[in-house]
Order: sequence, then structure tokens, then C-alpha cells
Amino acid sequence: MNNTIDRTIVNPVSGEQVTFICTSAETNGLKSVIEIELQPNAEGPPLHYHKEYSETFRILEGEIFLQIGKEQKRARKGETFTVEKSQIHSFKNESAKPARVEVTLSPGHEGFENAISILFGLSKDGLVSAKGLPKKLINLAVINKLSDSHFTGVFSLVSSILKFVIKSHKMEMTQNELIDKYGRNFTNN
Repeated sequence: MNNTIDRTIVNPVSGEQVTFICTSAETNGLKSVIEIELQPNAEGPPLHYHKEYSETFRILEGEIFLQIGKEQKRARKGETFTVEKSQIHSFKNESAKPARVEVTLSPGHEGFENAISILFGLSKDGLVSAKGLPKKLINLAVINKLSDSHFTGVFSLVSSILKFVIKSHKMEMTQNELIDKYGRNFTNN
């Protein structure tokens, strides 16, 4: 695992910046907290859900468009919204100004933390498409598995394909390689 203690990473493709406020390991699994800075008109993830943790979004600056289930809303500075486990959701910044959002995962989720780090690392190394998706299907499968992300709608077809890839013997080896190269370790070794 990468021994760096730099808590802020940048995705050069999307311009998105993530700062790890506290990790699952640092809170004994209680929570993971990250701060995300979304660039103007930034697309977030497609509609998806997580089975293992809830997410609480606290808007620190600007506004985001948030969809939770069928409800769509503009979340503005100072507002907080919680997405429960298995609740379909998505978010993006449709405004012309950057937005900063604190996201708390309960319980903490080391897989999610590593998934973000891997995606940003792949982006930095030029291994993602112009839309920010990993060029290799197996890398996308690893990120989805680690982050406990399950897509809906048209993207559920992608999830079906990824489930097949996840069953391959190469999956665990690739996951370990990606965590070793891009994963986060905030403990002093």
C-alpha cells in the first residue's frame, strides 16, 4: 500500500478534488469522512446505491443537484441530506461555481476510500477515458466492488457485466495490484 500521508488527491480528468478528513481505520470503522470539491458543471456518478453504508452530504460551499430516489433537489450551503443504505442516489454540480461537499459514510468503508484513490490514480496515469471511466473493464469492476456501488437503469447492464468480471480469477490479483499502487494508508508505518 502507498505509504503517503497526503490527504488531498486531485482527479486531472474531472478536476475533482478529494480530501480525506478521517478514514475508517482512524475511527475504528465508525465512519469515513471526505471533502469533495466539484468543479462547475461537473457530472457526478450515475444513479446508484450502496448496501453497506449510508452517506450524509453536508454542503460547505456552493450548491449541488442531488437526487435521492425519485426526489430531486438543489442542496445549498449549510444544508445536510442523508442517503440511507440501498437508497438510489446521484449528485452533480450544475452551477457555474465550484461546490464543496463533506460526505460522511456510516459505517466507515475502507473499500470506498481505496476506490476513490484508485480512480484518481488511474486518471493521473492516463488510464481513463475522456469521461473519467477506467479504460480496462477489470479496473472498473475493482472500483465498483471496493466502493460497494450498484448501478440502476441503463447502467445496471454494466453492473451485470461487472459481476461476471468480478468472478474471474484475475480480479483479486488486479485488486491487490491497484490497492498497492494507488491505495491510501494514513497510519505511520
